[in-house]
Amino acid sequence: MKPRFQVFTGRAALEEGAAGLIAAALAAARRTRPGRPSLALCGGASPRGLYELLASPAWTAALPWSELEVFFTDERCVGPEHPDSNYAMIQETLLSKVPVRPESIHRILGELPAEEAAGRYETELRSAGGCEVALLGAGADGHTASLFPGSSLLEERQRWAAATLTPLGPRVTMTLPYLDSCRSVFIYAPGPAKADLVRRVRSQPEGLLPVQRLSPAEPPLWLLDEDAAEGLSVDSLGANPL
Repeated sequence: MKPRFQVFTGRAALEEGAAGLIAAALAAARRTRPGRPSLALCGGASPRGLYELLASPAWTAALPWSELEVFFTDERCVGPEHPDSNYAMIQETLLSKVPVRPESIHRILGELPAEEAAGRYETELRSAGGCEVALLGAGADGHTASLFPGSSLLEERQRWAAATLTPLGPRVTMTLPYLDSCRSVFIYAPGPAKADLVRRVRSQPEGLLPVQRLSPAEPPLWLLDEDAAEGLSVDSLGANPL
């Protein structure tokens, strides 16, 4: 599936643009699908500024937090207060500051054995149904969520969540079948460290990297700043979908 790219001038413009796209995607989901929309959030260092922006008063009012079901794309096998926990970072920067219902925050129980945590998470994902909006990251090696190059999970066709042993340790992750159920998939990849990955995604055959294996109904939209988007143009409005 050929990806799409949207390039913003500077990190602040990228964060504002990403917030607007997430809000618009959730608004569209509320208009067309009954029930409570699902939002899947990624961890890592890159989205911290975006989450802090979404927690600001203006963006808190722009998103339907009280109606959302919030999930996590993946988690390390650590407890919820561990400094490496994706949940801990997202809770600190965003979820503790917005009016989301506590029972609508679906944490991966990283303190449990990985297989048990994955089984419980699968049950929660199935109960909520498919996903409306997923915000994913992408590593320099092309991994997304905790789907790494060479992982057998890249061939998974049934499970929505699974335990996996990654080069960075054991984790629980959403699988491609779940991520492909998402109505809108955004890949948030700012900074010069992502420039080589973006070049590879643009130039090499589709499907070689885990992030290229995503195939939701609408092609994933990469959200980039100029540092990550060498050679891609930015228009006078600050963003240019390609």
